[in-house]
Amino acid sequence: NTSYTLSGFTSFTIESGINNPNIYIEGPIVNTKDTKYVLKIAQAEQSNDFQKTIKVTINSCPLGFKHSTNKCICASEDLMCNFTSGKACITKSYWHGLVKGKQITVPCTSAKCQNIENCIDCSSTGYCKLPQQESDQCIDNRAGVLCTECSPNYSYTFGAINCVPVTTCENGKFIIIVIMMILFILILLFLLFVLLKLGKHIKVGYLFSFIYYFSIINYILIPNYVSNEKRIMVSLFESITQLNPHFLGYIPICLAPKSSIIEQQMILYVGPLLVSTIVLSILCLSKCCPRYLTFRDNTTVRAISLLVLLSFTDLAVASFNILNPIKFKGVETVFVNIQPSTEYFALKEHLPWFIFSAFIEFGLVLPFTFFLLLAPLLIRCCNLNKIKPFLDEFQGCYKDKYRWMAGYYFLCRQLYLVVSIAPSSTNSSVQYAYQITSLFVFIIHAVLQPYNSKWLNVVDTILLADLLCITVSYGITANTVYDNLKYGH
Repeated sequence: NTSYTLSGFTSFTIESGINNPNIYIEGPIVNTKDTKYVLKIAQAEQSNDFQKTIKVTINSCPLGFKHSTNKCICASEDLMCNFTSGKACITKSYWHGLVKGKQITVPCTSAKCQNIENCIDCSSTGYCKLPQQESDQCIDNRAGVLCTECSPNYSYTFGAINCVPVTTCENGKFIIIVIMMILFILILLFLLFVLLKLGKHIKVGYLFSFIYYFSIINYILIPNYVSNEKRIMVSLFESITQLNPHFLGYIPICLAPKSSIIEQQMILYVGPLLVSTIVLSILCLSKCCPRYLTFRDNTTVRAISLLVLLSFTDLAVASFNILNPIKFKGVETVFVNIQPSTEYFALKEHLPWFIFSAFIEFGLVLPFTFFLLLAPLLIRCCNLNKIKPFLDEFQGCYKDKYRWMAGYYFLCRQLYLVVSIAPSSTNSSVQYAYQITSLFVFIIHAVLQPYNSKWLNVVDTILLADLLCITVSYGITANTVYDNLKYGH
């Protein structure tokens, strides 16, 4: 067999053993994986010319390398490349692949990339060998840019928490999800009306610390460091305190075949809006039919306040996720962070959802947050008597000089969201930011002790201290606290 080299590509063998042929190639100028080329060989033989056409496949450089003139070189300065073995090493929790024809290496924000359980260690601590295929970097049936999409023939569960086979959408299995949704809404309505019936004994402000705890804990429990059982338990409380059945995301049945992550985020708006509509409709009916259903005079105000408190987190999270862009180094196009295969402001895939989310975030969530924060000042210069019962539901449990703390709790939720989307060179720096934020929130409460009730101050202090401990003891930075913990992903 005679071997020939194509400039800029790999080597090939002509099994017929023809010597010194006149070679030329028909095919694309830029080769991609599995591109088919036609190799034509012309040679004079006894004054008769002939051609031989051979189908060949020109292989691209291994993952982590790129073509340069007639050789493969390291694709990024963020990689460690071994030219002898043809293997590249990448920092654990990072992702490498093609975006708009450019090879990029960035932190994997989806937490679905190679981790300590499934990667082959390189000679340097904290690195993984890149696999042969880009999609092989992903775990849990994920694929695509930053491992945000489901693998072929897989679809998302509720909230895009997991990817399961599309066959789980068939044969009537979806009815299980529908039944569980109905049961969840009925249980939720029962609990809400129990709280409303308790009347003056429990104000909305009493629930701040409990609801805040389960609004934040999901950010600081790193998936690869917490067992699935613990996350399911947390999701049950999340579901109740956020009016959305998050626990359904752990049931291996897809919610909607071929749905995108952005569409899954839009579903998060449905739960709070649906439950709120049902509750307020029942209260309106109670005024028409007082013989069968009666509530106190201020129940409507309390109901609106309670629904706002419970709806706030998921409305804010869904809006942040859809509004948050991502920009890759060397790529001019801006993408949607949670779905980086979709361009920002894409006419069909993003723009309609962007408009709706922008209205929710900048028209409702942020104005309400700053209104509660500044209400103690506004009430001095403006007549707010008509909405004072509404303000008292949120602020009545605080000492007069700390009534602004009601808005502070809502603002802290926004602060965690900002930290989660802030540009960062490493995932560990994000966790350090969570730790600093948790420490700040804890110190503010511990020093001020803002509640009128001593037991509320104690409960809040315990819950905030627990959040702080979790940020320190779980995740990438935990090895700085516990020497016996192996280096994280």
